[in-house]
Amino acid sequence: MKLNKKFLVILSIALLIIFYFSRLAPTIYLHNNTNNDLYIYTMQHTGSMEPTLEELQQLKRINVIRPNEQLSLPVSISYFEDSELFSKWKIGSQSGNGGSIMAYINDSKGVCALEVFIKENSIEVTDKKAIYCAQKVLISQKTIGDQVVE
Repeated sequence: MKLNKKFLVILSIALLIIFYFSRLAPTIYLHNNTNNDLYIYTMQHTGSMEPTLEELQQLKRINVIRPNEQLSLPVSISYFEDSELFSKWKIGSQSGNGGSIMAYINDSKGVCALEVFIKENSIEVTDKKAIYCAQKVLISQKTIGDQVVE
């Protein structure tokens, strides 16, 4: 009986540590590698239909990233179907030049965490190690201004 209780306690502590150091939702980190503030607009929606009014309301929340700082994008795993995360930024002001990323959130393709390094005229995306996530993220499109980039 004592062995079972000890085993359960150790197993519980191990699971708490794993969940503490990992996230169930995938994460996208945006890094501002410019000399100006970045104004970030983000929306997550189910990719199979037009965005709902509630999803469009997400675009009204503007996040600002100061130079040499980062922001973790809010990715929700509450969507039951595959979803898309759209994030657009403006450099220096809300009407400045900018770019965007489009990412798929699903349970089969992609990685648990991505880092997006935003520069004045380029975007660099790298995988970030994560232990576990319930869903994954995959960048499907990047743009600078109106041009799609690889």
